[in-house]
Amino acid sequence: MAQDQSEKIDDYCNDMYGHTNWGYIDTYSKDELNAKDHDIDGHIVYWHEEGEPDLPEGWSYCKECEGEFREKTPTCDCKEEIARLTRF
Repeated sequence: MAQDQSEKIDDYCNDMYGHTNWGYIDTYSKDELNAKDHDIDGHIVYWHEEGEPDLPEGWSYCKECEGEFREKTPTCDCKEEIARLTRF
């Protein structure tokens, strides 16, 4: 089965950067493009860092275990995130 264009870009981005955080340049504001580290190839932006997922309001994301949880009540097992949230 043939890959579609986005799957080919995912594969390239994963090979080059170790993740699939890329997007079409026209979907980003000038501020986003000025504030982040990225490479641009034609109309595609390849971000240097893996992005965090879009989460609903009131939710957080743990980079350590890649778990999603409601803010201040982590359901992930990541001790670092739990410690960060419970510090006074």
